[in-house]
Amino acid sequence: GEGKAFAAPDLAQVSLSVVSDNMDLKQAQTSNTNKMNAVLGTLDSQGIAKADRQTREYSITPQYDWTQNGGQRFKGYQVSQTVDVKIRDFSKISAILAGAVSGGANQVGGLSFTVENKDAVQAEARDKAIGQAKAKAQTLSQQLGIHLGAIVDFSEGGNVSMPRPMAYAADMMGKGGGAPAPQIETGQNEFDSSV
Repeated sequence: GEGKAFAAPDLAQVSLSVVSDNMDLKQAQTSNTNKMNAVLGTLDSQGIAKADRQTREYSITPQYDWTQNGGQRFKGYQVSQTVDVKIRDFSKISAILAGAVSGGANQVGGLSFTVENKDAVQAEARDKAIGQAKAKAQTLSQQLGIHLGAIVDFSEGGNVSMPRPMAYAADMMGKGGGAPAPQIETGQNEFDSSV
């Protein structure tokens, strides 16, 4: 039997990154820190709890160009920091994305919507699948002239289908800001169960 249940998402997740390049490492770090602090300030102003944000990556990487004779030429340092954010109030998503870009985030991605308590919705899908399986078994037993006995085996599979809107990305060169806030559609999540 197969069952489906649907639920409106109640949690959005997005990654906000600041990437800075400079010949001088200290200047690259300072620029990156100032911009990320502005991004975090946007999260503060929108009421995003500290528990709902986590720095996933911080890196410093020397950058090189290849020369025509096969060598390398140092072109500076790249400093990158990424913070993953959970957004519980969907009315703030557009303002958070626009504010983060205005503050200096130049990579925004991974926007997804999920249901925080999946168990109840998955149980609803499973109940429908079990009901369908029982009904099929009853029909088959009548058609075949046999009697149903005890269940001797049970297995379940399933998945969650989450809509993934296009992520709002700033110009990779760090330009942007001042653009209109994006309209974000949350859709609904589909939970499937097969028993």
